[in-house]
Amino acid sequence: MTTEAIAKVVAVADKPVEQYPIKPKVGDIFYTSWGYDQTNVEFFKVVRVSASSVWVQETGQKREYADYGGGDYWTTVSDGQPLVREFRNRETGEFEKVVAPISVHRIKEGREGKPCIRINSFTIGWFWDGQPVHASTGH
Repeated sequence: MTTEAIAKVVAVADKPVEQYPIKPKVGDIFYTSWGYDQTNVEFFKVVRVSASSVWVQETGQKREYADYGGGDYWTTVSDGQPLVREFRNRETGEFEKVVAPISVHRIKEGREGKPCIRINSFTIGWFWDGQPVHASTGH
C-alpha cells in the first residue's frame, strides 16, 4: 500500500462502530506489516470496544517457514495470548517478564470498508482475516 493510500485511510473521519460492514468485537485481531529490507508483522487482539475506539494488546506469534527468498509466514498463536517479552535487569542481572501493554486506538475505515487502526506513526493495524501474513527476515 502506498503512502498516499495510507494517508487517505488515516484522514477518514471517525465513524461509530455500527456503521462498518464488519464491526470489531472483543477477540478480533488487527495486524501490521511494515519494514524496508525486511517485513515485520505484529498482531493485536481487541480486548475492549467503544463507540469509536478499540483497546488492543499485542499477541504472540507462531511462524511457519516458507521457502521463497528467505521469507516466513507468521500467524498469531492459536490462543491469542498476550505477548510476553523477557528483559535482563541491568542492576540485578535477573531476567524479568513484561506483558505487552493495552493501548487505545480510534477506529478508521480501511480496505473494503473494514475497520483499521493507527498503531503508531508508521504502522496501521489492518483487520485480520485469519490467513497467514507474509513476513521476511531480510537479506
